[in-house]
Amino acid sequence: MRKLFGIFLISLLCADAWAAGIYLRNRGHFSELVIPGIADRILSVSKGSDMLAVESSAVLSGMDGSRIHDPFIRSIAVNGRILTISLFPGNDYTVNTSGKDFKLVVAKKKQTETIKTGYGIEKPVATKDMISVENTDLDAALARVDGLIASKNYTEAMNLAESIVKSQPDGYYKQEAYFRQGLIYLYTGKDNYNNYVFASQLFDDFLKQYPDSFRKKDAMIKSAEAKESAQLYNEAIFAYNNVIRTLRAPDVIKTAYERIADINTEMGKFKEAIDVRNQIAAKFKSEAGPQNAKIGMLQSRMKDYDLAYSSFLTVVNSGTDLDKLGPEVLYTMADIFEKKSQPDTARGLYERVYSKFPTSSQADMAAYRSAMLLKNTNPQVLDARLQYCAKTFGKKKGGMLCSVAFAERHLTKRTSDQWSDFLKGPLTSQDIDLRSEAELLIIRSLFREGQYDAADKKVAEFIKRNYTSDHLQEIYNIRQRILLTKAKDAYKKSNYAQAKTVTEGILKEYPDTPYKKEALEILQDISFGGIRDMFLAGKYKDTIDSLNKYLADNPDIVSPAKWLAMLEDAKYNYTRQVFAAKNYNGTIAVAGEYLVSFPNGKHKDDVRKMLEASIAAVITDAYKKQAYIQLVGTYDKNQNTILTSRNADFRDRMNSYTAFALYKLGMSAKAEKILDRNRNGKNPYYILTSLMLGRAVPDVNPNIFTRGMMDYLVQELEKKNPDLLLHLLSKYTKDPAYAAQETYGISKGVFDDIKREKMLFDLYMKVDSDPKSRFKGYDEIYLDTGISFFKRNNFDSAVKVLEQFKLVHAARDDKRAEGLYYLGKAYQKLGKPDQSRNAYMELMESVPKSVYASAAKSELEDTKWRNSLKN
Repeated sequence: MRKLFGIFLISLLCADAWAAGIYLRNRGHFSELVIPGIADRILSVSKGSDMLAVESSAVLSGMDGSRIHDPFIRSIAVNGRILTISLFPGNDYTVNTSGKDFKLVVAKKKQTETIKTGYGIEKPVATKDMISVENTDLDAALARVDGLIASKNYTEAMNLAESIVKSQPDGYYKQEAYFRQGLIYLYTGKDNYNNYVFASQLFDDFLKQYPDSFRKKDAMIKSAEAKESAQLYNEAIFAYNNVIRTLRAPDVIKTAYERIADINTEMGKFKEAIDVRNQIAAKFKSEAGPQNAKIGMLQSRMKDYDLAYSSFLTVVNSGTDLDKLGPEVLYTMADIFEKKSQPDTARGLYERVYSKFPTSSQADMAAYRSAMLLKNTNPQVLDARLQYCAKTFGKKKGGMLCSVAFAERHLTKRTSDQWSDFLKGPLTSQDIDLRSEAELLIIRSLFREGQYDAADKKVAEFIKRNYTSDHLQEIYNIRQRILLTKAKDAYKKSNYAQAKTVTEGILKEYPDTPYKKEALEILQDISFGGIRDMFLAGKYKDTIDSLNKYLADNPDIVSPAKWLAMLEDAKYNYTRQVFAAKNYNGTIAVAGEYLVSFPNGKHKDDVRKMLEASIAAVITDAYKKQAYIQLVGTYDKNQNTILTSRNADFRDRMNSYTAFALYKLGMSAKAEKILDRNRNGKNPYYILTSLMLGRAVPDVNPNIFTRGMMDYLVQELEKKNPDLLLHLLSKYTKDPAYAAQETYGISKGVFDDIKREKMLFDLYMKVDSDPKSRFKGYDEIYLDTGISFFKRNNFDSAVKVLEQFKLVHAARDDKRAEGLYYLGKAYQKLGKPDQSRNAYMELMESVPKSVYASAAKSELEDTKWRNSLKN
């Protein structure tokens, strides 16, 4: 070993005959060791705090491990392929193998921080073969730059540093000035974002130009910090990772990890941040508790509350000094424990926040939330805590929230004015949610006190000021309640117009109001009253129309029962009104509507009677008028009413009438079907129609028929079955005169003389012996019977009957003339000329203009002529 110009040269021989030297140079502030041309043979460099081992691919020799006379390097030793370099304690070093040479620079660890670089060497140095030349002027210039930086006179500092850089070759002072330029850009980045970028670029350039400088560590860290401040996050993470890989100081490495975790958090990459913090916890065991706490914070931000709870539970159970975690972490831990239904633990953490860190930003909210956890367990303590919180943190959010919570709990115990004074802080807060909660309480209080106008005014102000408030819905509800209360008051005072206007305004402004039912009830009651007045005035048709329209237009009827009850009564009374007017078709319509609308109505039986009576009236009238098509149509429309009627007489009568009408319309098969609907085979109408349809009905007693029914029988059977008709008339004793009259009428259409004579004789005997059988014009029976006897040459009987006719028929008409004529003829046949002449003479005297008078005169002349011939 020999010294040459202050450089020690140590021989080093490689096994492959390649020889090299170790150059060791001390520059006072540091020592530099260089092994030329060996960089590409180095396999690894193992670094320790006071020792490093260099492994070569070739065997090394030539060193005995003896002490080196250097203030920084203790010794150098070779063992095969391993070169071991020992350092004195308290030193720091850097290794560079990026070129052809192996370079080691050793200097004292930094003890002071005159320039806030964060990390680094006591005094910066230059490397390689540069010779340090002391320059007191430049040392003073650098010191002045430092002073200007310390006083934040960055512009002058930058100008001075830049002048040093431009005036100096690549030496120590240029490096130092260049580095300070980077610091100035970094410090002024808060005023100009671009300065962070310039600082980052300058530090990176410094590292490229001076890779062996003892400022390397500082430059690496400051470069990363500048990138982070410039929000070049991905580049910053890369830079911090480079720090971790290159530097050895544990506190520096931990800080780099922390910065990477913080950057990932800032970027929203919470999972990556958690991974980094797990690495910190794994590499630095003492950091497990704090890192788990920060991991819990991240998981909380991710809303993964189960994992956050697990992380915080680990922290609590690990014995970590919780106070060292700080108020933010403690507050978040409390929040998670509260979410996981651990109120006691949560409350304890909240209390720790505001008691241990009363000036922290979390203290007021911690006090508020701690108090609210007592809400369901200890109300008395809760009130005390709320008052304490409101007094202690009155101007902060938590304190004002406590004021609001206390007021809400005791709102009825003070007046609105008192609460306005108590809540002065929240009412003037810039926090919209907080202020809106306080205003809501005042509005509630005013509403409770019945100060509706004042409350409504506050509501309008609330809506203008807090249009994004979560309490808007409740405010709208209160306003609706205010308006509804006003409407109810107006209605109670019979001010229906005002009540209607206010209520319609509510429904228009708030169509989905929760008070819609009450609002509708007011409007509906107003309308109901108007329609009820119409009903009481007897305007039942108008009432029905109004009710139907209102019910159709308003499907949301609040109290439908009373509306339907009035509709039922209106329809019932209208049915009675129409029925009383004998408007039977109208009654059928309105009564049918009633029964359809109210099948179980209280008036159903009465309405049913009116309906059946009206149907019977219409069908009977059509029956009498022989309006058979109309009859069948009425039956078809009311068939259900007819068939379900409990009035058998009505039911069978309608079926029978309809069957007869169908028969008359040529639909006998359908008539038979309708007739068979009758349940009572002895019903007069059933028997009547059966007879008309030609059905065999044994043992018919015609006395079950009314006069009208007999008319139909006569009308139908006179030509179709006269024998049956005569049989029925012969047994019809209910009205002998009617039976006799109809039988006499039938006799006129009988062309069988014998049969007709028998009919007339029976009638003659009946009317002659039974005055009840005599009808108007019954005397003609005597006439027809006498003439019939005469024509049958039964002259004695003819005379007897015609003499009776002369007595009962006093009218001087053709009938009398005809009777006297046949009486004269009968006497003539009996050889009683005097009686014959008397009859003829009476005829000519009483009815001289009759054709029978001429015939009688001829008979008398003929008789006279015959008598003259005899003489």
